Amino acid sequence: MSTHWLLLRGLARESRHWNDFPQRLRAGIADAKVTCLDLPGTGLEHRRPSPTTIRGIVEDVRSRWLWARGPDQRPPFVLGISLGGMVALEWAAAYPEDFQGAVLLNTSAADVARPWERMHPRVVAGMTSLVRVRDPILRERGLLALTSARRERHAEIAARWAVYATERPMRRRVLLQQLVAAASFRAPARLYCPLLFLSGAQDVLARPIASDRLSSRFRAPHHQHPDAGHDLSIDAPDWAVERVAHWLEQQRALGGLRDED
Repeated sequence: MSTHWLLLRGLARESRHWNDFPQRLRAGIADAKVTCLDLPGTGLEHRRPSPTTIRGIVEDVRSRWLWARGPDQRPPFVLGISLGGMVALEWAAAYPEDFQGAVLLNTSAADVARPWERMHPRVVAGMTSLVRVRDPILRERGLLALTSARRERHAEIAARWAVYATERPMRRRVLLQQLVAAASFRAPARLYCPLLFLSGAQDVLARPIASDRLSSRFRAPHHQHPDAGHDLSIDAPDWAVERVAHWLEQQRALGGLRDED
């Protein structure tokens, strides 16, 4: 059975920041199709502002998704990291027929964790100050220090991501708009599709306690990598893909998925 995966990136990031995670996902799940969408204000959408609510971001992304998917009417799965996970949760709640299931990586919500449990004020200050750093490589290395525990890879990744930042610069205003949306987001009371939560124990950007509490609310599985930071697509991509593939097989065995092509 084929599956379609819609990937949503997080705070101040665009689709290219997934690195080779989409390819790993396609390799780890047979016949998987992967589509990456940029949030408003990032990537291909970098010239536009961002809504200041998660629901506003959902409506923006969903309208582009419905237009782009064409005749393919199969409901996909959605996989979102951080801010992208909040968008995925809100989207799945508002439009329950849109998705077969949702995988949430290192995400959070205001009603399951206190502000300092979600993101320490020093981290927020660090991110906003880094956006003002003019040298793109130094800026990306600073951001990676907050999001990845794999320091041995930071120099190589920062050099590549600095090119992305030059080609499609994100405005400081967009970061602030995204932070406002994330800070005010409250998780839905109920969701109707299967869910999977993944987190990194070394995450300082979105403490894993939020994923734990969200998984408890929705009675969904939560797996935590002991050494990974916020960006699982860098720190533990194969582990994440293996967890997703195993969860997918479990859902199929339980009959929790709708019929696919």
